[in-house]
Amino acid sequence: MKALLLIDRGSREPGVKQELKKICSIAKSKTGYDYATYCFLEVVPPFIEEGIKRCLDNGADFISVMPYFLYPGMKLKDSVKRSAKICYIQDLRMAITKPLSYHSTLKEVLKDRITQLKIENQIQYSDAECDIVVIGHGSSDKNARTAFDHTIKSLIPYYRNVHSCFLELDKPNIEEGIKKSLKHNPKILLLAPYFLHEGAHIKYDIVREVKEALHKYHFKNAWINKKSAAALGLKITCHISNKKVADEAQKYNRTRSEMAMRMAAEEMNSGIVVIGNAPTALYETITMTKDCVTNPALVVGIPVGFISASESKSELRKTDIPSITNKGRKGGSAAASSIINAIMLLYQAIHVTDS
Repeated sequence: MKALLLIDRGSREPGVKQELKKICSIAKSKTGYDYATYCFLEVVPPFIEEGIKRCLDNGADFISVMPYFLYPGMKLKDSVKRSAKICYIQDLRMAITKPLSYHSTLKEVLKDRITQLKIENQIQYSDAECDIVVIGHGSSDKNARTAFDHTIKSLIPYYRNVHSCFLELDKPNIEEGIKKSLKHNPKILLLAPYFLHEGAHIKYDIVREVKEALHKYHFKNAWINKKSAAALGLKITCHISNKKVADEAQKYNRTRSEMAMRMAAEEMNSGIVVIGNAPTALYETITMTKDCVTNPALVVGIPVGFISASESKSELRKTDIPSITNKGRKGGSAAASSIINAIMLLYQAIHVTDS
């Protein structure tokens, strides 16, 4: 009886186990394996020993071990060694698959994710007009970097520019990667995390690093048509990079987005507030309006993300504030800016007709 054992690094995010169960089910249904299960190298059980035991308990006399890693780094090598040692001790026949690292499908998966990002955010630029930054985890193993670079190079023919950076353990880091990409004056910059699971790195670490980098390089206003705004006598303001905002946020244990909205209270009066990223900024705008600190003419509130994005939009819909929003976790700066650009174009068209 043949069994398939997926070895993942390990994550405390509950969704990871559900994802692996689904992958095992699909693998079993599409292959000749009689049994398929998963285990983890570290962090949480079931560990490799238990994974192999599950296969044996289900009658396996041969196990195909698949290291479920994007990089051929130290973690992958560790999982292979530990699996081989256990199977040798138990006199169990086994085979180890090649890693995912150089599979051509990875290029197609990344392209698909970028396409979905454009659709969700209503981005009209062609692929040839888009600059891409692929964010990897990073590894101290040079073989991991070689494999990552191989995948990155496969994307180059499809996009205007393709850059890469890492969350940790390798260079350039996320701030350096974004800085380098901005030197090419992108029409639009799309970020593609290169991770297997939507775990803590995706939900929190990368989001934090990216936001800090974009704030530092004043990239927030890049998508609003400044020429149209200037023609209408409009002023675009964003205080997120103001040092005073950072100092006040640290002093009062608040987010920079919250403090930036407080600093803009007077400018927000009878103005349009545009929020595409930070749910805390939307919550703060709602609170300030309810407390009569400010009175915006319109709030475009479509923050993107998993943490509080959907909830903040729900709170906005409960108010009497004139607003444009959506439901769910989708949104973003590109979509928010597109709304503002459309409003300006509509105003200009009506103004010309009336004239």
